[in-house]
Amino acid sequence: MMGRQLSAVAIAAALWGLGAPTDAGQRARPAAPTCGRECLADIADDYFQALLKRDPRGLPWAAKPKFTENNVALPVGDGLWGTIDGFGPNILKVTDPQTGTVAWFGVVRERDILSFWGGRMKVVGGRIGEVETVVVRKAHQNGGPWSDPAKLAFDPIYLQPIPAAKRLTRAKLIAVAEGYFDTLQKNNGVLHTKFAAACARQENGQITAGDPDPKSGRNHMFCGPQFEPGYFAWDDRVRDRRYTLVDPEHGLVLASVFIDHSGKTTEITLRDGTKTKPPKMMPDTAHVLELFKVDADGAIPRAETVLGATLYRAPSPWTLDGAPTTHRLASYGRP
Repeated sequence: MMGRQLSAVAIAAALWGLGAPTDAGQRARPAAPTCGRECLADIADDYFQALLKRDPRGLPWAAKPKFTENNVALPVGDGLWGTIDGFGPNILKVTDPQTGTVAWFGVVRERDILSFWGGRMKVVGGRIGEVETVVVRKAHQNGGPWSDPAKLAFDPIYLQPIPAAKRLTRAKLIAVAEGYFDTLQKNNGVLHTKFAAACARQENGQITAGDPDPKSGRNHMFCGPQFEPGYFAWDDRVRDRRYTLVDPEHGLVLASVFIDHSGKTTEITLRDGTKTKPPKMMPDTAHVLELFKVDADGAIPRAETVLGATLYRAPSPWTLDGAPTTHRLASYGRP
């Protein structure tokens, strides 16, 4: 079991302003020497309840916790902590007991405006040491995918376990995700990872690969066929890649990456010779949290993404502080 989620009553109460349903966020949960799936899920739920109260003081923080929102290091209690009014109707929550990490995707409400929201938390010795969040506020989305946050829903495939005898190693799961980003970076039609035949991707609530609507254009294509023409050649760099949650039991890997667009590409020649214009021709960077489901064959059937805009080529506070990463910004040089 992936761990308990906020109850439907609690979420509805928060969404419609009926007040916080419990006082869980006001109690300091005793620190535990180890934290399994249920423990991680419980601490995440306490974190959500504390957010609703805009009061982090009752949570079991480490001595020097690190908190970021939209690629900026903030004091705990700043940012979303001061503006949240509630949550949306669904939260997807996944865990990695080996590293003490829990991650989530969902929706928050601020000033009666709904925004896509994702994050991950690292717990060491029962105490919260790291929280990394992305809040995709509509005014700051910078032209990315946007759908109705109130309708956000998740494919149940993420919660389905992989048969024990067919589970992939942590290293293999990371390699699958790394191959996905290699495919995306300066996309030329070569696939560097394996996609399931019906691979679908959701970004900020919008299905951007595998959309069942035949009128959705490129979004109607499944992941593999979508990459094969080389349309994403305008993605200059997928850098500062960090893999912060890996769960072999459920075939999951969570990545935090930055996608840079230099704006220099003004025309793309697809593999069939067709010429097209990229959607972005100005310097731009997207900060991405992406969760991959990997099946027993090492193929990706689903990807869930929350992405927001940050400054072009902005460094990551996590990378600057020495977090393990691949494809560091400094390794690319001048575009």
